[in-house]
Amino acid sequence: MYEPLPGARVLIVTHGCHVLDTTVPLRLSHEHKEIALFTREELPGLVMPDGYKRSIHTWYDRAPTPR
Repeated sequence: MYEPLPGARVLIVTHGCHVLDTTVPLRLSHEHKEIALFTREELPGLVMPDGYKRSIHTWYDRAPTPR
């Protein structure tokens, strides 16, 4: 949960995955404008609100190790 504007609280639900087959193209749903793959190290340089970055960092901290 973060507050981008006073009184406007946002709940962020982060879904992450480990790519097992890089030959399968990513598919973007109609609800979104953009899709991308990035590493934890690339996250600080991405253009997005800090609340989203914190949520993604938390996902990386809790994510299982890929097989």
